[in-house]
Amino acid sequence: MTQIRLKLLGEFECLAEDGTLVDIALAKDQGLLAILALSPDFKSSRSRIIGLLWSARGNEQARASLRQSLWSLKKSIGNSVDGVLQIDRRHIGLNPNSVITDVTRFHQLIASPTKESLEEAVELYHGDLLTGLEIRDRVWQEWLTIERESLRTRVVKALRCLIDHYGAGSQSEQLIEAGQKLVKLEPFQEEGYRAMMRGYAECDQRAMALKQYERCRELLQNELDTSPDSATRHLFSQVKDGSIGTGQNDRVVTSDIRSTSRFPLQPTSKVSQVLEELPRTGVNTSTPSILVMPFVNLSDDREQDYVARGITDNIIIALTRFRELFVFAYKTSLATEDMFNAATDAHEQLGARYAVEGAVQKTNNRIRVSARLIDAQTGRHLWAQNYDRDLHDLLTVQDEITGLVVNSLIGTVEETDHRRTLEKPPEELAAYDYVLKARVLLSRDRYIKTVEYEARDYYRKALELDQNYAPAYAGLAVSYTNELHCTWCEQPEQALSTIEKYANKALELDSTNSMARYALATAYYLRGEYERANLEIEHAITINPNDYHNVCAKAWFLTYSGHLQEGLQCSIDALRTNPYAADGCLETIGLAQYLSGDYGEALLAFGKTEYNSMFKLAGMAACYAQLGRLEEAKHISQEFIKISVGEESKKAPVAGKHWHSYWNRIYKFKVENDRQHFLEGLRKAGIPVS
Repeated sequence: MTQIRLKLLGEFECLAEDGTLVDIALAKDQGLLAILALSPDFKSSRSRIIGLLWSARGNEQARASLRQSLWSLKKSIGNSVDGVLQIDRRHIGLNPNSVITDVTRFHQLIASPTKESLEEAVELYHGDLLTGLEIRDRVWQEWLTIERESLRTRVVKALRCLIDHYGAGSQSEQLIEAGQKLVKLEPFQEEGYRAMMRGYAECDQRAMALKQYERCRELLQNELDTSPDSATRHLFSQVKDGSIGTGQNDRVVTSDIRSTSRFPLQPTSKVSQVLEELPRTGVNTSTPSILVMPFVNLSDDREQDYVARGITDNIIIALTRFRELFVFAYKTSLATEDMFNAATDAHEQLGARYAVEGAVQKTNNRIRVSARLIDAQTGRHLWAQNYDRDLHDLLTVQDEITGLVVNSLIGTVEETDHRRTLEKPPEELAAYDYVLKARVLLSRDRYIKTVEYEARDYYRKALELDQNYAPAYAGLAVSYTNELHCTWCEQPEQALSTIEKYANKALELDSTNSMARYALATAYYLRGEYERANLEIEHAITINPNDYHNVCAKAWFLTYSGHLQEGLQCSIDALRTNPYAADGCLETIGLAQYLSGDYGEALLAFGKTEYNSMFKLAGMAACYAQLGRLEEAKHISQEFIKISVGEESKKAPVAGKHWHSYWNRIYKFKVENDRQHFLEGLRKAGIPVS
């Protein structure tokens, strides 16, 4: 059978069976092959490919682009295409028997961590994944960053294992080479410098050994304003006074997620032992399960282990507040500490769908926390992020970083599970899947009548499967709060009653459902019952302080109650916790700044929102009008009218009395002067008010 070989580590290359280069010139054609090669079973859905390569295009245009790319690949690969590409209406794949990739071989080698296999894996790593491949699509760039980070993490771990081995065996030349490779990949980690220092010292090249220390010291000083840790300084002293030389066999000090007392590393039986002690409920549920593995202390000071343990524990506790996740307990987390491939072992032995791993490094007055979310079934990294903070108040910093990590994880888990749901046949969908479909739908296009109705259909299908499923009732309640903010809402009082009915039903089934509390608080606010709204939203925040929507709603209520500075600060606090959904709080910031008379700052806040909501456009138009920029105000007002009476709104009000009712229904200003101030800006801009 005809074969092609894909080289993805470093610059992209496609080689024919005879070794000749296959000319695949277009970047997105290369990207398409890479997506397939990195997908489970070399296969991906058309919708996922489109989402990665053409996310900014309309659906029809994106599908046409995919067809063009497939045609281009067929032309490039030539006669071998029938044996390589496998295409049907829903999926595109590569024939595993016809395609060889360096990444596949790399993963095979890493999975068997003997010295020889790790050496071959490191040799295979010619550079970061798809070096030099430029595709200007935000979603593609995020995906590529995560894939690169996943592979880089694995090769770094392999190099650290090899450094342990070479250091124990006085293999000086290999130690130097491994140190050089590690420094190239991780220039701010000191293990690589220590490996080179020891290797050169054992080769009687003391000057070169001391030079590595100076390189390390200067880099840390110039870039991080810190100095080498005590292990590096101790090794420097040994090299300087000549106590290390040929024949010495002191081990290289490393910091890693695993024990360094043996090589090769083998999985322990701890997870199996803990599994026997666990109640079996929850592990095999249809809801996503997540294991938070112990974060690693990369500081030389072992006394700082408590910081890493504290962050691990905080993240576990915070995730348990999201009721639709099954979160493994801290004791189970500790059981994975000595495992080389803990994430995939967690899936095999515990049934975990996701795993979180990370590291903590505390130096002087700074702390860096890195975290990664892993698909435990495949070992692929789905999300990765670093957080750097000043260490003034450790507990506050821990709480802040926990909130950032948890909100980012939740967003990625929901998006990933939604993609999984799309691949399932209808007969396999659970209540959770239908709720997830509805949530993702509303996260992208809420306030559109047809979208809201489609989401409600999904929630009702969930209830057909499980009539006591609280998240479905809570979702319905939130959908009706969305309707009340829209011009197409014809019976606002009935909608308010429906919100209360569904929210109370959800709370009857699960009193800790913070989404239901959020919906109930919104209903109270829209009735003008500010105190009840504030009490309910505070209750929601107590239940789940890491849910961005609750804190954002609190900011909204504060602002409309006339507490502008408190609302502004609350919005800023909410934004710091969630990089996924900033629009709501940006609009609140814009309103608070507008009501304070700072129209320029308000305009900036409104302008940073991603979607052209009616309120965003109304706010921008009012700001332009108050700044005397009437032409720009008029232009934005026209956009506002276009959206408000467009096909999506169906029965948008056009008569003055309807606009008067709309503004009074949605924008419940407690302070009359604030209401008049806002409406004044709208009138100046030409937006209908009454």
